Amino acid sequence: MKKMYLWLFLTTLHLPFSFAHTAPTISTGIEQPAPPSMATAIEMARQLLAEQNHLAAKSLRKISANAVQWPNSSLGCPRPGMMYTQVLTPGYRVTLMDSFTGKEYVVHVGPGRALVCDERE
Repeated sequence: MKKMYLWLFLTTLHLPFSFAHTAPTISTGIEQPAPPSMATAIEMARQLLAEQNHLAAKSLRKISANAVQWPNSSLGCPRPGMMYTQVLTPGYRVTLMDSFTGKEYVVHVGPGRALVCDERE
């Protein structure tokens, strides 16, 4: 009987310590695609502007490219009536200038897509 109490006592003492080194993990159930590299983000922005504005991609010069954490999948450009995944979305705010006209464009780039939006909205 003493052996049984001793065994219970020792195993009870060991329980809290066996879980102390394992941290709990929280899963949101949403797999987030990886953001593009900065070079890829700049190229995505160039291609988008060239197609939308009928410009030569070579004429678009990079002014800046900054890493951003968008608050949701709208990439900072929510459209009325649209719903967006509420998850931090890594990406870039890319500013390009057309060498011929001097006009600057701001493009928001995230995983798999780029878009131009009016930041004054």
